[in-house]
Amino acid sequence: MSRREYKTINRRLQAGRTTSANEGKYPGSKAPFGYKRIKLQNQKGFSLEVVPEQAKIVRLIYDMYCKGHTPCEIASTLDKMHISPVNGGSNGHWSEHSLRDILSNPIYLGKIRWKDRKVVKKVKNGHLVSSQPKNKDLNDVILVDGLHDAIITQEQFKKAEQIRKNNCFSPIPSCYNIKNPLSGIVYCSKCGRNMRRVLSKGIEILACTNSNCNNISSNLDIVENKLFSTISSLLYTYEKEYESIELPQNNNENIIKIKQDELDNIKTEIEQTETQLDNIQTLLEKGVYDLDTYSNRSKKVCDLLNNLKTEYSNTNNSISELINKTSSKNDLMPKLKPFLNEYHKLSIEDKNKLLKTVLVRVEYLKEVKCYGKHINKDNFELKIFPKF
Repeated sequence: MSRREYKTINRRLQAGRTTSANEGKYPGSKAPFGYKRIKLQNQKGFSLEVVPEQAKIVRLIYDMYCKGHTPCEIASTLDKMHISPVNGGSNGHWSEHSLRDILSNPIYLGKIRWKDRKVVKKVKNGHLVSSQPKNKDLNDVILVDGLHDAIITQEQFKKAEQIRKNNCFSPIPSCYNIKNPLSGIVYCSKCGRNMRRVLSKGIEILACTNSNCNNISSNLDIVENKLFSTISSLLYTYEKEYESIELPQNNNENIIKIKQDELDNIKTEIEQTETQLDNIQTLLEKGVYDLDTYSNRSKKVCDLLNNLKTEYSNTNNSISELINKTSSKNDLMPKLKPFLNEYHKLSIEDKNKLLKTVLVRVEYLKEVKCYGKHINKDNFELKIFPKF
């Protein structure tokens, strides 16, 4: 009942925010750079007020972008001017992503945009994951005139929008083949950005391209070889340990069937208990139960319902574990053996695909530079997050 009430309240709150947005009020909790959030007088809701010092920076950003400067160049200029982004930004520095958000946000035109990135919840690997993808249903996006003042002109915004469209490109254009086997796998352990392949004097380097990050680069082939040897060792150990484990296939299937029957029975009991709770509420409304009787009865039924839900969750988890143990050898091992036997025979693109079948991500860290021929060039750390 509490959960239902929470969902009802949440729906009302979201409906109220949508109504505020349609009225030109600002429904967000934090003001964007260039504004501060203010309470409207003699009415409900909030609006935005221009912060003159920050508004000058917003105009400077649009001016530089419209004159041909890239977001990276603008970020570097703002850092040199010792201008801090709102809320400190990324370690007190401007990033390309925050500047692109400013250059594409119609709020600086005096508009209110709402529902352009709704929260979408999905179950991934047994966990509830929230994301905010762009809303493709343009009819559902709210874009109205706001109660606040604009900082830039319509011409500036349109010019910036046109430049963005002309500069739009794919990370790896279709006319090119992938040249980095570690693309989308290795990340900087300091700033979290994707490590990229860079050519330096004809040598392939794996580097963090964040100008504010001091993570030291390494030769791409050295990183790849160290990663391969580390994963090979892990896979070899895992394969030996897994082969030593006896999985009674038929016995597991029987246990799964029994537990699934238990799960169905628990689900039926939960439905009956929820009906019983509704009946107790009805008896209170009809005057059959007084408040004391209702409190005692409802408490017992709620405790029973909570215990049943806990039992349902535990049983469901045990079924998932048994299914994973039963199918793991058939699903995972065929992916591991090609990695050990055929990796060096594959193309760069196939290497990348194969690595992604066994790895979630790898974090790279190097803090000491190497000089001369006799210095150890693999003095970096790789933190591996495997899928097995």
